[in-house]
Amino acid sequence: MHHADAPYRHDLADGPAEWSCHWITADDGTKLRVCNWTQATPRGTVFVFQGRTEYIEKYGRIAQMLVQCGWNVLAIDWRGQGYSERPEHDPMQGYVEHFAQYQKDIDALIDYAKSIDLPKPWNMVGHSMGGCIGLRALHRRGDEFDHVTFSAPMWGIEFGTFMNPFASTIAKIGVSLGFAKSYVPSASSECYLLMGEFDGNRLTNDPENWRYMVDQVKGDQELRLGGPSFSWVNAAVIEMNDL
Repeated sequence: MHHADAPYRHDLADGPAEWSCHWITADDGTKLRVCNWTQATPRGTVFVFQGRTEYIEKYGRIAQMLVQCGWNVLAIDWRGQGYSERPEHDPMQGYVEHFAQYQKDIDALIDYAKSIDLPKPWNMVGHSMGGCIGLRALHRRGDEFDHVTFSAPMWGIEFGTFMNPFASTIAKIGVSLGFAKSYVPSASSECYLLMGEFDGNRLTNDPENWRYMVDQVKGDQELRLGGPSFSWVNAAVIEMNDL
């Protein structure tokens, strides 16, 4: 099966020398970007499920380490982020109507992996939101994966001491009142990496990793993503509670 080439910023990713990046399509027509980093004699394949606001290039150095350890690495930009298709009403907004949409991305990714005969065993690494999506994928298609690793999985969201008891209700009410496509309070279209400095950031304790990520979003604005919508938060809470 032929897959059209997709853009990939190897210069920003600092990843393995051997790679291929393609477009795939979910069964609802959503266009998705995938990247496969390879090595000559792979032990198997590691599927990388990224977090919210993330993108394939952010995992370039991790892919390099995994490839050096003998693994092929397959990553995807979830719908609405990276180079994958974004919502027309606001490409910078984190938006889905329900988390089941991400499972369509999973299905398309697995179909792609099978079409290019990626070597097994297949191992999943799910980070943050990718941990939530990955856990659901295990319920649906657990027989596809041999081993799973979760990194800070999004199985709950910390909204703050005051907001925690009310956040899910506020999100639900916001959607019911017609604010599904509006940003939640304190969120905007601004990319978090460009809003502040390393000191006090919520993403990393490593200054070099901070510079790596900032350089990426400064180097390619297509990689940037802003805050979540009421719809995304409501869908996330429903999914986490159900899991």
